[in-house]
Amino acid sequence: MATGLYKLICSGNEDIDHKTIVDFLNNNDLDHETRQRVSLWADEFKFWNDSRALYPYMEIGAPFRVLADTVKSFMKPQDGDTWLDAGCGPARMSEFLWEKSNRKINKIYGLDIILWPAQEMAKKLPALELKYGNLGERLDFADNTFDGIVCNLVLPYMIEYEGIKGKEGIQRIFNEFARVLKPGGRLIWSTIFKGLHCEIVLACAVPGVIKVLYKMPNIPIIAFKLYKYGKVLERKGRQGLYSFLSIQEWDSMLQNAGFINSEWKSVFIEQAMVNSCILRK
Repeated sequence: MATGLYKLICSGNEDIDHKTIVDFLNNNDLDHETRQRVSLWADEFKFWNDSRALYPYMEIGAPFRVLADTVKSFMKPQDGDTWLDAGCGPARMSEFLWEKSNRKINKIYGLDIILWPAQEMAKKLPALELKYGNLGERLDFADNTFDGIVCNLVLPYMIEYEGIKGKEGIQRIFNEFARVLKPGGRLIWSTIFKGLHCEIVLACAVPGVIKVLYKMPNIPIIAFKLYKYGKVLERKGRQGLYSFLSIQEWDSMLQNAGFINSEWKSVFIEQAMVNSCILRK
């Protein structure tokens, strides 16, 4: 199996960005397959970095709030639990875990390859510990470590697992989640619907955005950028770079990894789905 991209490019304990990856490409003699993998990762980093300024506007809209609330509703952390916020971003899911446990959760590990967005949250949550790591490679945790894992809108955008792409790569990630979860542990995660239509999400988000930002002169520009962002997601989903799959396909992979009691809720105006399942004891 190929080396994970994060461990290939850096020592495994630092933020990386588009420049880091480009420098790695320019300064190393790589075989053709590895160069293709790293080049694709560089392109993905640039896309997500360029899109980051749009996130606050997306979160204003009702569809995104409903998505977050639905993920939160599935959370049932108990006193003394240890949870993983996989692909934590700004660690909003960690904050939800802290709140839902009545501040009694023992430990939350916020895992990502870029941790600076979560730094402020880590200052507010005593239970939160940030840790560098990539879901596209073996996790640096022992077997049966976690009582629960939350992974919000991350899995469909994973382009590979140690060189393995598509559904087989996603299956490896579910297998890895099963390895680090305790038997009976809960996995809560979300994904984009297979037939994504970004126009539907934008249309439903507009009223809430206008209510808050109607005085801003750049709203038409922001709306256009959000539309372009959504169309890129659609295209990459159709091309198979992103895993926008059916519930039946997801459930099959979950079952293969040993997860049971799969429960789905449709959100995002039926453009996204939230799942909760339990690792078989």
